[in-house]
Amino acid sequence: MDGGKLVFQKNDTRVPWRFYKRMHQFWEIAGNDVLLAIVGATIGKVAMVPQKMNRFTLQRSVAVLRGKRNVLENKFLFLYIFAVNPSKLSFGSE
Repeated sequence: MDGGKLVFQKNDTRVPWRFYKRMHQFWEIAGNDVLLAIVGATIGKVAMVPQKMNRFTLQRSVAVLRGKRNVLENKFLFLYIFAVNPSKLSFGSE
């Protein structure tokens, strides 16, 4: 994730198809899903999945967020999180 965009690298880890199918037997990452880094040095980075994207999976350090249908559109969820920039928020005492 860089500048609100989903970026793939040549050295990204690939998983076998069987592993992918098992991981995603109940859900799929879809176009317009909002991805949020929730662990590590990239915490707070956010990106929106493009409509046309090859299938991929994520590590546990990335949350997949979706607005509730007919209540919150994903693009507004993305824009809010991107504007707030959680990576700059301070939690706890300073």
